Amino acid sequence: MDYEDLPEFNCVECGINTLEIFEYYMLKNDIWALAKVKEGMLCIRCFETKANITLNKTHFTDYPLNIEPFMRSELLQNRIDN
Repeated sequence: MDYEDLPEFNCVECGINTLEIFEYYMLKNDIWALAKVKEGMLCIRCFETKANITLNKTHFTDYPLNIEPFMRSELLQNRIDN
């Protein structure tokens, strides 16, 4: 897959494609609001920096994307598991 054709998945902070690095996830609305980003995607590192928080399993929604066995970066998997 050519991820350059999917710019909507680029992190709005660092520009990395979140699909390419397997960091596509959904957070609870109140947690996402901590980053003060209205639209777009954030990789895990940029989210945690902007929100000044280290994610853990309680921050993620129960949306299948976070529960089902999808490809995930090691960092995302760590946050979902802890």
